[in-house]
Amino acid sequence: MKKIYIGNLPFDIAEDELNDLFKEHGLIEEIYLVKDRHTRRLKGYAFIEYATTDEANAAIDAMNGYDYHGRLLKVSLAKAEGERTRDNKRKPNQSRKGGQSRHNKRQRFTLGAAVLTIVIAALTTVVVNNTMENTKLARVEQSVMQLRAEQQQIIHHLSANTSSLLDKTTVAN
Repeated sequence: MKKIYIGNLPFDIAEDELNDLFKEHGLIEEIYLVKDRHTRRLKGYAFIEYATTDEANAAIDAMNGYDYHGRLLKVSLAKAEGERTRDNKRKPNQSRKGGQSRHNKRQRFTLGAAVLTIVIAALTTVVVNNTMENTKLARVEQSVMQLRAEQQQIIHHLSANTSSLLDKTTVAN
């Protein structure tokens, strides 16, 4: 294998900079800076293919652990697709970043929506119950208001009768 992996690169490194950094170890046939497919930003690692395996090994020996702009480079032989260990391969339900697959995210979203529906139903029940309580409270308040009005009428009636009695008592004396 004559392809090497370079990790922990600065995210703003240019292909020319990488070429200048590694060309002293042999004839570089290809440089591949890995970019995010959506944002097109560099991911911080690259692959370089040398003309010979000896040149690749010389680059690994010289550059692994090299401090480049405050970052220690990680340089090793690149692993072919078939040579990767089980740990490096994604599990069937994992995304590239080690999280859940879209299918599992959809299941979590559906579950979240179901929980939200239950919460909304519970809150609706509380609101309906409160509305019923408020209706009962309004009826009680209306009854109190009617009783106060009747009380005022009785006080007015008693007051009128009391004055009439006082007038009669005063005339009789």
